[in-house]
Amino acid sequence: MEPIRLVSSRRARERNLRDRQMRLFLASALFFSVLVSGYALIRYGSIFKITGIRVLGLQDESNTREVVEYLTEKFEGGAAARFLGSNNIFAWPRSGALHTTDLPFLSTVSFSRKLFSRRIDVETTPREKFGIWCSHSDKTSCFWFDITEGVLLEETPTPEGTIIPVISENSERGRVLGEQVLDAEHLSRLAIVFAFIEDPLFSAKSVAFDQSLDELRIVLVKGPSVRVSLRFDPGSNLTAMGEFLKNKSSKTVKSIDLTVENKLYWTAS
Repeated sequence: MEPIRLVSSRRARERNLRDRQMRLFLASALFFSVLVSGYALIRYGSIFKITGIRVLGLQDESNTREVVEYLTEKFEGGAAARFLGSNNIFAWPRSGALHTTDLPFLSTVSFSRKLFSRRIDVETTPREKFGIWCSHSDKTSCFWFDITEGVLLEETPTPEGTIIPVISENSERGRVLGEQVLDAEHLSRLAIVFAFIEDPLFSAKSVAFDQSLDELRIVLVKGPSVRVSLRFDPGSNLTAMGEFLKNKSSKTVKSIDLTVENKLYWTAS
């Protein structure tokens, strides 16, 4: 009878092994089925499609469209979108901030993903337009720029008869959108100059920038031509020029040189 027990025991072990293998196969098949169904639901289900991208902080419609197109191309063209499908809420990160090199009219841009509303909210801080920078090389190119960082924000036609600050620059190479024309130190000095010539007594007919000398060449509407250096704070020199012109007929002055700190040089007409 002993050999019979051995055979029965061996058959029982084999039957248990087959049962475990079958359970494992069924569990794996169920898991795979759930995984595929979940993937199909996420990729093709309408409940995960983005309902819209809301851009906050911008009023210009063309800039708003540019932000939406830029972000859509950035995230819906990535690996996550290729796997999950375009216009999928999970193709976007939960939140983040972006460098604004490609969107120079913005100082900051950040976004957050709203799962329940299936919406992307984009927070933006636009750069403030201060004046127009015109570069004259092979052709004339004019851009709005901001006084905080000196970034060329967007192209604009050549201004004519405008009260907006305009700077002309003769350059071997033209300026490009997004470029920084001056550093923060020079920009603060430029702001001092423009604050001064806002006074109707010293309003400017034209302002030109000489990059090699860090100088502004200003032609006053009712007065002489003026050279102003941006290598130091021009405030005291401009104050001295203001007092000088108030006490002297501008018709007798041909030019004024403010390129030396705390010095004023002038030539007679």
